[in-house]
Order: sequence, then C-alpha cells, then structure tokens
Amino acid sequence: MSLLPALLAEARDPQTAAARLQELARDKDPLVRAAVASNPGAPCGALEELVESCSEQVKENPAIELGLLEDPLAWCEVLYRLLIVDSVLSLPWMEQLAACPTLRVRRALASHRTTPAALLEQLARDGEIEVRAEVARNRSAPAAVLEKLAPDGDVTVRRQVAMNVTASVALLERVAADEDWTVRACVARNPSAPSLLLGHLVADGEPLVRRNVGWNISAPVALLDRVAADRDPEVRLGVAWNGSAPPGLLEKLASDHDKRVRVAVASNASTPASVLDILASDSEEDVQRTVCVNAATPSSLLDRLAAEGTESIQSVARMALRERARRE
Repeated sequence: MSLLPALLAEARDPQTAAARLQELARDKDPLVRAAVASNPGAPCGALEELVESCSEQVKENPAIELGLLEDPLAWCEVLYRLLIVDSVLSLPWMEQLAACPTLRVRRALASHRTTPAALLEQLARDGEIEVRAEVARNRSAPAAVLEKLAPDGDVTVRRQVAMNVTASVALLERVAADEDWTVRACVARNPSAPSLLLGHLVADGEPLVRRNVGWNISAPVALLDRVAADRDPEVRLGVAWNGSAPPGLLEKLASDHDKRVRVAVASNASTPASVLDILASDSEEDVQRTVCVNAATPSSLLDRLAAEGTESIQSVARMALRERARRE
C-alpha cells in the first residue's frame, strides 16, 4: 500500500510539527516537497531548502509575511534564496532585503536585474564597498546612479563603473581620466567606449591600458594595427586575444618573436585554420600544445599532430580528439 497519501496529508497540515515538516521537505517525492512548500505552518529552514525546487509555492506561502514581522533577519534568508534563483520579488520584499544587515544579501540585491532604480540608488550609498561595486556593475543601474558612483573613493567601485556597458559616453570619458591606471584599463576594454576615446587611451603611458584597447572587440582596425605594432609584447597580447581581430593581423602576430604572443594567437578561437597550421609547427611546444586545445583547430590538423608531433604533443592532440568524439 502506498504511503504517499498519508505523507501528503502530513505535508499539507499546518498543525504538523515543524521538525516533521523539515524532514518532509527532504522527501524524495516532489509532490510531498511541494505540499510542504505551500504549508503555512512550514518553518523558515524548510522553505529555505525548498526554494530551488519549489520556488513558486514558497513565494506564495503566507508564512513568509508573518515570519518577516516576527523575525525579519531569519526570514530574509528565504527572500534571498528566492532572489538568487531569479524569482521576481515584490517591492516590499526587495525593501526588506535592502535593509538586511547581511552583506551577501544586499550584494545579491545590488546585482539583480529586477532591482528597482530607487533601491539601486539607496544601495549605491551603502557603507560596504562590495555592495556599491555590485550596483556599479549592474546593467540596470540608471545613469544618475552610475554618475554618483564614478567618483567613489574606492577604486573597485570606479572600475565597475568603467566596465559597465550601459555607461554613457560622457561618463566613460570622465572615468577615462582617472588617476588610477586600472580604471582607465577598464574603460579601454569596455565595448561601449567610442573610437575617439579608445584613440586617446591607445597612447596611454601604462602598457596594460594600451593592451586593453587591443583586446576591445569594438576597437577599429586602425587602432588594432597600432596596438599590434607596439614595442611591448604585453601590449601586443591584447590583439592576439581579440576574437574580433582581422585574420591578417592574427597572421602577422603568429610570427611574433615573443612566445606569449604566439600562444595567445594559438588560443584565439577566431584564428584562421591556415594560421593554426603554421603555429602547429612552431619551435615552442607551448604554442603547439595551445593549437591542440583550440576548439577552432581542424580535426585533420589534430590528426597530423597526433601522428607526427613529439610524444607530449601527440598525447595532447589525442586527448583533444577523444574529447571531440565524446561530445559528438
């Protein structure tokens, strides 16, 4: 005789002891777990556990409203879990999260795509750097909020503003003048940065700022040419990594005297097969090994390396071929 009806009756009964509901929340039957998730007598811990599998039932459970009145800190954990499984929460619940003293809760709210502008503005004034940084990174953050965060006293926050693809051109121009080179480097990598601004940053005295211009997928070819000709190999790496770099530039960098640049070209999924063929015969095994693990490398080239390479390269090429066969 099936025990399911009896278990469901227990799971639905608001008078069932909290400890028993906690047990039933871990039952192997999804119907039992869903019944606990809807039970207004379910304890906070049980609902926390059930959010991942029964988020809709948990969200509709009236126990949450009562729990928030009695013990807001504990019940905010249920709201937090609902938020991280991407449930859309009501404004009052989001306001509860914004006022929660737990850092990770406010961080999650600051980064969430549905957090209202008014709450993002509130969180932008948070005393914790990590919370303000999440707001600065949030693509839903209003322009006015990003403007307020741009001069933040912590460089981590300013970097996130500089990387935010929704930042206005005027704001990017402002943060591109930051005294901290890491902030300028973040602007240089931002695909929303206009060509004129990238042209200014390509002359920056800090090599990693110039490198990031070369790495920027929106950088015009003229700027990529300039970066690819930079005397510093650290700078040339940017173009070698750039998935939008023209084939001709990648071919040019495939013969770079610095091994790191050739390895970067060998790792680039946009590198043409003809260039990968050249790199497969590179004098450095690190370059050949990288060709083997590039998803763009033709299987015919891997076959050749598996047959003709050194023992080490043969091993890597065969492993890559086995992995492709497994995925197919």
